[in-house]
Amino acid sequence: MDLITFALLPRPADQPDRLFGLELSEELEVVPLGPITRVPRAPAAIVGVMNLKGQVVSLVDLARAVGLGPCAPPRPGDPSLLVRVVGCRMVLCVDRILDVERGAPSHTLPEAGLTVIAKVVETGAGQVHLVDLERLMDQLSAQIALDNARFEGGSLVEEDGQ
Repeated sequence: MDLITFALLPRPADQPDRLFGLELSEELEVVPLGPITRVPRAPAAIVGVMNLKGQVVSLVDLARAVGLGPCAPPRPGDPSLLVRVVGCRMVLCVDRILDVERGAPSHTLPEAGLTVIAKVVETGAGQVHLVDLERLMDQLSAQIALDNARFEGGSLVEEDGQ
């Protein structure tokens, strides 16, 4: 399988990059970030939205979504990955796009706590944690539903004043 590999921060300064990847497909494109608009009450992993070729797309902090904590604040012009999953387009903010690698199955299990990793594959650059885009979308959808329920519950209490 062919992969596009990238690094996600944070990581301890004295540690090498942990490599992450996505399988190459027609549904993946490297794009520069445009101006970012923040979205109130969005889950922490949603950085905001941007206009991409006339369409509004969500920007996802992939480091936070994976379980590593927040990435460096994205800026217009930073390279990112446009993906399509379950019929939706979203842009993944990563810290560095590295290379295209050929991967082979590994017997290594993903690190504990990395919530959207499908498996680990071996490449010439080392072990790569393969991101499961459908699991990522499910996780974000569940977080949005939970946040909406909390907001709606909170607004009803405030409106009643009791």
